[in-house]
Amino acid sequence: MINQFQTPSADLQRQYDLLQMEYEYEKETYRQQAERVGIHRKIQQGLCWYPVIPGKSYYNSLNQLVIEIERRDDKEIEHNFEYGRPVCFFTTNGTGSPRYLNFSGIISYVQDDRMVVVLPTPSALFDLQNVNSELGVQFYFDETSYKTMFNALSGVMKAKNNQLAHLRDVLLGKTPTSRRNLFPIRFPWLNTTQ
Repeated sequence: MINQFQTPSADLQRQYDLLQMEYEYEKETYRQQAERVGIHRKIQQGLCWYPVIPGKSYYNSLNQLVIEIERRDDKEIEHNFEYGRPVCFFTTNGTGSPRYLNFSGIISYVQDDRMVVVLPTPSALFDLQNVNSELGVQFYFDETSYKTMFNALSGVMKAKNNQLAHLRDVLLGKTPTSRRNLFPIRFPWLNTTQ
């Protein structure tokens, strides 16, 4: 197969753009599936707490802004919330269909009917504190693997004058492969079978 791109950077940029398209598609598909399943069913599956009470907010030992969340109802239902999982918040405005707030957080701590969520910005805390209807929390699309792939591609694209840049150029066809001549190595203390 002939590489249709002139440079390895152009090839990697194309891969980055395709990954971005895949990411957007996966995120939108996840959102549509989450909206199709009703809130009550998500509660029964342990994927959602609704309604919740926002508690105190503070900066944790890692200097991250966090907020405590406590569920009010359905406390007998087991949940799947755990440390490190992304969550998003929503309100219902009396219609029964969720309206999602435009940020996500990461679970810092969960025990029984209480969780602590790391918020991305102080404005997210302001949004949570000024909700006029019942608030809920549910799992959000996990972007971790995509962030890792985006960072890896960016690192390879930006590499200059180092081993990573050389490897990129060889693997993507700009630099021809070469062989190293290794001289025979002798270890006189080893016998021939070793």
